[in-house]
Amino acid sequence: MIDLGTIQAYIPAGTGAACRQLGLWLAATPIKWAYGPLSAYDIVGTRNRIIRYFLSHDVPLGKEYLLMIDANAVPIIQTNEIISTEGDLLYCGMAGREGRGIHTGDEDFGVKCFRASASVLQRMKDPWFIAPPESSEAARPCECESFRLRAYALGFEASMAGIVGHLQECVVFPSVDSQFGWKIAWPSDLPYERIQNG
Repeated sequence: MIDLGTIQAYIPAGTGAACRQLGLWLAATPIKWAYGPLSAYDIVGTRNRIIRYFLSHDVPLGKEYLLMIDANAVPIIQTNEIISTEGDLLYCGMAGREGRGIHTGDEDFGVKCFRASASVLQRMKDPWFIAPPESSEAARPCECESFRLRAYALGFEASMAGIVGHLQECVVFPSVDSQFGWKIAWPSDLPYERIQNG
């Protein structure tokens, strides 16, 4: 079992304050945690700054593992596997924004909640995360996939250890067609009609 004193957790500051559920989980988990360095919202740059700080400040103090968990991650009982499972590169399975895209299984990797050993990060070199292009017709790897591929090229395979929820905004509205009297939709899925003036 992993010595929990060797894990340093960071919440990337660019993802906002920890949601209530994450705050409760962190308070109940005997690992040291902090917010990552403050910066303008640039999640890829923020993740790289956290890793630099971890390697230069926390590793010399005896920390062996970095646990990075986004502020809108919702830990559940299975999330505890990320801190108790042996391994150099682990992540919690997760669903993407508005339920689109999913990272699960040992052939995948997700950054919503992941743990990496100092040895993995030291061998990978800076920058660990590379921003995908803003828009592209070609299928390009996201920051999750590019990180996994770079680690894999060095002989490190990611493993899924538990799952974590992804707190999302949704719309709830009344519906007589539903057995519950209401329906849920993602904001981007709702049709709207532009109202013309006059």
